[in-house]
Amino acid sequence: MRGFAGIFSILPLCFPALMSPRFLLLSPAAFRALTVWREAWAAPGEALFATIRFRGS
Repeated sequence: MRGFAGIFSILPLCFPALMSPRFLLLSPAAFRALTVWREAWAAPGEALFATIRFRGS
């Protein structure tokens, strides 16, 4: 699980302009797209974590 957290903590560093509050405030559509993008990336990680936890029990 720590590996996934590391990946997600690095993502904002890759896109400083996209992550800046000013950009997000100026563009609600960009904020919505970014939220959907983050959720799309988080879903496989959550599924994998659930599978590992299920096998371990």
